[in-house]
Amino acid sequence: MSFVLDLLDHLGRRVTLAESTWFQKILTKHPRVANFGTVEIPRAVSTPDFVNLDKEYMERACHYLVLEANSRGQHRFLKVVIEYNGGTTNGKVEGKVISIYIASRVPSSEVRIWP
Repeated sequence: MSFVLDLLDHLGRRVTLAESTWFQKILTKHPRVANFGTVEIPRAVSTPDFVNLDKEYMERACHYLVLEANSRGQHRFLKVVIEYNGGTTNGKVEGKVISIYIASRVPSSEVRIWP
């Protein structure tokens, strides 16, 4: 399997983004994300501004990077959803990116887990 990203998250866990997920899902459903590919997406995984537990799936974490405010002064967020399914390499938990998109708000039903 080929990866677009293969890096460590803020807790030192390996996180990958498969080419198929990037091209067939993320860029198809959220084409604006392509503008954030080389710098912001890795930052959102490795040094997020905050991380929430997904509101529906306990094995998923939502990494947020705060983007600049828009013309109306409202902040936008780059949201990277990572599924930590219990797979390991050398005894370390691994995760895979399952979605990336621009969010205009953070759901109140998500629970902050970091910092």
